[in-house]
Amino acid sequence: MRLSRLTLAAALLYVWFVAFGSHVIKTGFRRLVDRVDRRDLSIFGIGCRMIERRLTNERAFSISFVLSG
Repeated sequence: MRLSRLTLAAALLYVWFVAFGSHVIKTGFRRLVDRVDRRDLSIFGIGCRMIERRLTNERAFSISFVLSG
């Protein structure tokens, strides 16, 4: 049971990082965490670095999981 919960938590965290990375790209803040001359990071990496940047600078962050149709 613990392994199932841990797996679920890891999967949800991955999805959240990807969703946050996608949000960062869509809002135009990719330049803050990724190189401008070449694109090295995945969407997951962009989300992870932006969260790290926000935590370092003591800024709030959130994203909602709302399906848009």
